[in-house]
Amino acid sequence: MRITRHAFRPDVISGLDIFKIPSLRVSPTYVSERFVERVEAAGLRGLVFNKVWSG
Repeated sequence: MRITRHAFRPDVISGLDIFKIPSLRVSPTYVSERFVERVEAAGLRGLVFNKVWSG
């Protein structure tokens, strides 16, 4: 299975800062904008974030 377009259900992911899709054998790790903001505010390095959805 391959993801060609991301579309998340806000009612399902609301309040989650980090998650994976359990039905995929190998799933990317998805994080919220709040998670990204906190990582950047803490000055952490070594993580690369790619925006895949906004909602």
